[in-house]
Amino acid sequence: MEHPSLPSIKAFSDAFSKINAMSEPELEERIKIYLNIMENRYGRNYRPPRAWSPEIFKDKRPWFQMSTEAMQSVLMVEYIKYVLGKTDDKALIGLLDLPK
Repeated sequence: MEHPSLPSIKAFSDAFSKINAMSEPELEERIKIYLNIMENRYGRNYRPPRAWSPEIFKDKRPWFQMSTEAMQSVLMVEYIKYVLGKTDDKALIGLLDLPK
C-alpha cells in the first residue's frame, strides 16, 4: 500500500503487531469503546443503510459475538482511517493507543 499519509512500514507493522497481540478480553473492551464512539457519532436512533441492521446500536449482542479476527480488523481499519486523516475523532486515539 502506498499513500503519502501512511506511516512507515515499521510503524504500520508495529501497529498490526500490537493489535494482533491483544487478548480477547482486551479486544472486546476496545470494541465496547468503538461502539460507544459510533453511537456518539451517529446517535442512538441512527437509521443505517439497508445493508445494516436497523438495530445496529440497540442490539449489541452481534458486536460481542465477533471473531477475534473481526475485532482485530475493525481496529486496524480504524487505525488506517486515522493515519490517512479520514477521521479526526480524538476518541479514536484512546481506542487505538497506537502511534500515528
